[in-house]
Amino acid sequence: MTIPNMTTQIDYFQQLLEEKHYTKDALDSSVALVSLAGNDYVAYIFTNGSPKDMSEFSKAIIKQLAMNLKRIYSLGVQKVGVIGLEPASCLPVNSNQTCSETWNRGSKFHNRNLKQAVKILNNEII
Repeated sequence: MTIPNMTTQIDYFQQLLEEKHYTKDALDSSVALVSLAGNDYVAYIFTNGSPKDMSEFSKAIIKQLAMNLKRIYSLGVQKVGVIGLEPASCLPVNSNQTCSETWNRGSKFHNRNLKQAVKILNNEII
């Protein structure tokens, strides 16, 4: 089973809007909760085996995420919340009993850049 990426999910949402499934009042009182859970990072890690050079990859992820947030807003959802990444090596799926600060730096880097991108987006709409 293939799960659609975020951009495709927004395409589906836009189609629902075009088909008039939601009213402007419904959008005005809605909140979109956006979560990038980390599958892109997991794929990167399995492909590359280490967090080395992940910062450039992370910047590309944040750039696309910011475009997606902007698009959701432009579709009429004026309140958009976004969730940061959890400490990557501390997930229950991780077989280690301890968390690795090396791997967690990637989550911290992502969250710092995400916060900065959201701040920029917020300044653009004010």
